[in-house]
Amino acid sequence: MPNHRYRSATTAYPGSSLATERQTENQIDTFYVDNQGRVNVMWVVGTGPWQGPVALTGPNFAPPGAALATERQSIDQIDLFVVDNQGRVNVMWAVGTGAWQGPVALTGPNFAPAGAALATERQVDENIDQIDLFVVDNQGRVNVMWTGPQHWEGPVGLTGPNFAPPGAHLATERQKPKQINLFVVDNFGRVNVMWTGPQHWEGPVALTGSVASSGGALATERQTMNQIDLFFVDNLGHVNVMWTGPQHWEGPVALTGQDFAVPGAALAAEHQTYNQIDLFVVDNQGYVNVMWTGPQHWEGPIDL
Repeated sequence: MPNHRYRSATTAYPGSSLATERQTENQIDTFYVDNQGRVNVMWVVGTGPWQGPVALTGPNFAPPGAALATERQSIDQIDLFVVDNQGRVNVMWAVGTGAWQGPVALTGPNFAPAGAALATERQVDENIDQIDLFVVDNQGRVNVMWTGPQHWEGPVGLTGPNFAPPGAHLATERQKPKQINLFVVDNFGRVNVMWTGPQHWEGPVALTGSVASSGGALATERQTMNQIDLFFVDNLGHVNVMWTGPQHWEGPVALTGQDFAVPGAALAAEHQTYNQIDLFVVDNQGYVNVMWTGPQHWEGPIDL
């Protein structure tokens, strides 16, 4: 159960970022930074009522509405990440149903923009039980940090400086058991992929020309055991899909008409069933829309 060091009534700014993850088999947590700059958790156990919010930090810790990322580090531990007001990447964690621990800074100050976007993914094979954490620093480098045997390691730059806007959006997904893919839109508006190779990270490789908003949002999900889909809204407002083909990446293919959504708009994707991915985006009229993988092709959009 979360600790109650800073229990208080809290309110978030409209449109604040959220992150969510399963803390235990029966408990889901959701996180946000309130309008006092406190990182908060809310949680639900089974089909019971939602609990919280409970603040995990004091006030003025991070920008109100700041981006967060969360991932399971082990079967018993959930980690939560945020860039604080000093530009430090921080981790908080809970083991089982115990109290939340931290925050602990993983970098020095002024490393990344306060409240910057983060992405995280588990890197697991027979020799690795590791979380990777990604952020674009104040010099425009894409960086990785990871859980080492004793403590967090890194950051290590995966690109040179001025590659992407500081704090740019990132997306990550496992392509196969031993390969993580990381996606970012660079300073030229190109969608790029980096991936874990046999010895080290590979790339970046541009998958498109200059079609997207630099640092814009991306979403990714596994469509089948052998295919990852990647989504973004291009500079003309089309929602696009790209996917891993037999030999290389395919697309982008527009799933909507022009001026459907704001260029670089946030998206979310998830499996509805084993064979169906749902993709969500807010259009230019302010409606929440869903698109989905049909038997032959993508269906929708339909406003919800």
